[in-house]
Amino acid sequence: MLRPFDFSELPFRPQRMFVVSDVPAGTVHGEYAQRTALQMLVCLSGVVEVELAYRDQTATVTLDSMDKGLVISPKVWAQQTYVAPGSQLLVLASEAYDEDDYIYRDIVE
Repeated sequence: MLRPFDFSELPFRPQRMFVVSDVPAGTVHGEYAQRTALQMLVCLSGVVEVELAYRDQTATVTLDSMDKGLVISPKVWAQQTYVAPGSQLLVLASEAYDEDDYIYRDIVE
């Protein structure tokens, strides 16, 4: 199966890409916001639940198909839970890795 990704349709130009895989079901990753970078998450296989928080608003998005992606804006706190065994998450980021861009706290103001 061929699944093309057309970067011209993204709201940003990716500068970094990585895949999170080989994660046991129930594992939580993320738990941060980014000061300036945008990210797009695409579930390549399995099921990943994404919890989001911005100020006093929260939401949960289930990613379970390569047909949809989730763009996370700067200052939005996000946490990913790998629900199903074998889940894989593709992450596209608008910025190169910068440790100082990460904000580690529950709700970002």
